[in-house]
Amino acid sequence: MTTLLHPTARATALLLLGLLTACQDSNRDSGAKPVPEPRRLALPTAVVQTADIPDLYSVPGTVASDDRIELTSRVVGFIQRLEVREGQRVTKGDVLVRIDPAEIDEAIRQAQAGLSAARKDRTDAGQDVGKYTALAERGWASAEVLRKARLRRDLAQAALDKAEAALAATQAQAGYAAIASPVDGIVIARHKQAGDLATAGTPILTIESRQSLLFRIFVAESQLVRFHAALPVTVRIDALAGRTIQGHVQRIVPSGDTVTRRYEVAVALRADPALLPGMFGRAEIALGATAVPVIPRRPWRGAAGWTASSSWKPTTPPASAGCAPDGSGTA
Repeated sequence: MTTLLHPTARATALLLLGLLTACQDSNRDSGAKPVPEPRRLALPTAVVQTADIPDLYSVPGTVASDDRIELTSRVVGFIQRLEVREGQRVTKGDVLVRIDPAEIDEAIRQAQAGLSAARKDRTDAGQDVGKYTALAERGWASAEVLRKARLRRDLAQAALDKAEAALAATQAQAGYAAIASPVDGIVIARHKQAGDLATAGTPILTIESRQSLLFRIFVAESQLVRFHAALPVTVRIDALAGRTIQGHVQRIVPSGDTVTRRYEVAVALRADPALLPGMFGRAEIALGATAVPVIPRRPWRGAAGWTASSSWKPTTPPASAGCAPDGSGTA
């Protein structure tokens, strides 16, 4: 018995059958096409080379003066004049401090009086020796008396020499009443005022010379063996907008900090009027070199579909709408 389909159902079935047949024919036609050969791309090339890359060691540090002087007095006395202030520039030989010389003058007068007495005693002792020598030659004085006279003369001569030395030392003290600057520099600290008592060894002024500036760094003990005198150093100072200043290792302090395990290294800097003690910076030291392969970093445009740079990546066209390879429908 034959079953008749509804006209609408029959039309729908025919439409689906036609679409399926068309998709299969399309896949059959595409499968019949020959597979194209891979396209060869003419890409640029670069030669990998070997270069020595320096092993840079970077460490922070501070600019410091190599000549920092504590100005003290060699005599005891009240400060009579002290007119320089912090920040004032001084020249070698400038008198900065004057000590009241009253006590020194009195000591000189006492030394002069002692010398005068010693001279008179020496003259008298010499006369006694001459007198007793003449008497002893005639037998009128014993040898013991002559011996004692000569002994007194020798003692008087020793006392005279001592008095002369005392006077010279006291007069030298007078020269120490005026304290002059030993270097060209700047006063950075004033520890006393006019009228204060100056004692031997107590600082009155602190002066820094700008003639010799150092950059002090502290190096880890693991890197210390690679440091040596005259090793070139590049220093960047933050306050000078990172400007570089060339220097070299001047000395290494062979005693490290027991806590940080770091060693002080002094770097001598070239003269620069903009440098000031206390400026912060960073030292860069080349401690050898390492051979590594290098590739040119020049970007270029390769063949179609490729962009060559530090890392090459292929660019693929976007997928187009159509039937899936398995013929199941639209990809």
